[in-house]
Amino acid sequence: MDEERLKAYVSLIQKLLNCPSGKEPEILNSHQDLVDGGLVQMMQQVAEWLAKEGDKDNAEYLTNVAGQLAAESQFNFLIEVLQATADSNGNGEVLYPLLQANLDQLEITWQCCCETRQRRH
Repeated sequence: MDEERLKAYVSLIQKLLNCPSGKEPEILNSHQDLVDGGLVQMMQQVAEWLAKEGDKDNAEYLTNVAGQLAAESQFNFLIEVLQATADSNGNGEVLYPLLQANLDQLEITWQCCCETRQRRH
């Protein structure tokens, strides 16, 4: 991930932390190019840092927003994979590039699966 994108993520996170309640969808919609797995991961990292610094309210807020974004993003990605699978009759030449281009989604999905498994045991 390049430094310019990281700075853009941090700027967006700051906007979210400083916005009035209820304005989050408007802010996220105006920055759709940044709403991806990288943003979710950055939000989780910032939330962990905020929690360590004692800012539990903002840490919880970011964790909640990141969770909502991850769930929506995972659902959209799943639909895209299922549609590509159906349209191509499971052709790997179609599916593998799609999966390769969305490794961040696969990492988030895998991470969520591992966390769910840990909670069950």
